[in-house]
Amino acid sequence: MALLNTGVRTITNRMPKVISPRVHGFIDYGVAAGFFLGAVLFWRHHKRAAIASLCCGAAELSTTLMTDFPAGVTDAMSFQTHGKVEAGLAAATGMMPTLMLFGSDPEAWFFRAQAMGITGVAGVTDWDRPTSLEGDRPRRNRRAA
Repeated sequence: MALLNTGVRTITNRMPKVISPRVHGFIDYGVAAGFFLGAVLFWRHHKRAAIASLCCGAAELSTTLMTDFPAGVTDAMSFQTHGKVEAGLAAATGMMPTLMLFGSDPEAWFFRAQAMGITGVAGVTDWDRPTSLEGDRPRRNRRAA
């Protein structure tokens, strides 16, 4: 799995950074929804995969909500920090089947695919683009002006 993520990262690092912070946020919400849907679908026949999917979805959702960008709710972390946390989430997602002892089950590919998708999106995201709607001014100061 690490080799696949490294390959995806190597390819996307050479690509143009076309995903804006706003679009990245909406993609993150879609990824979290995919994890929650996976939990629902796995619940009846594979509890460990369902629980792992719930954990990954909660981690993705909470990271997105706490980021200071147009799709976030608070400004607890910067967009650049979000990118670093997301790299860790991608690695944890890819390792989740092994950690939860279902690495050889068919459900493991769901997590590996999600990890590669997260890595791919991160690779083509413009992490240096301003995140606020009004330039570089932080979110907490927007209403004061």
